[in-house]
Amino acid sequence: MGGGGQVEGYDEALGLCPLFFRVPRREAVYVRGVLDSYECLGVVRSEETGLEYERPLMVLLAPADFRSDALDVLGRLAVEVGLSLESPTPGQLELLRRRILGR
Repeated sequence: MGGGGQVEGYDEALGLCPLFFRVPRREAVYVRGVLDSYECLGVVRSEETGLEYERPLMVLLAPADFRSDALDVLGRLAVEVGLSLESPTPGQLELLRRRILGR
């Protein structure tokens, strides 16, 4: 895999491109299923799991080589179910790194 560091949104610590998004709660399981059905697209995580969230925050951890494909799929889901991409705060990124890397 070459050039990960040159891809927009690439996180050196994770070695991936975290793509944060919000989705209507009633669509979260569907969205996860769609994203999981793409073998190489990445791994989906729920960052907000409580029922109190109307639009829970989720993240797709995409390999740098598949970032563009991942954004295409997320764009189609935006139209279909109202998914919205979100720029993560530094705190959200740090929390994600700690959860994944255990640091």
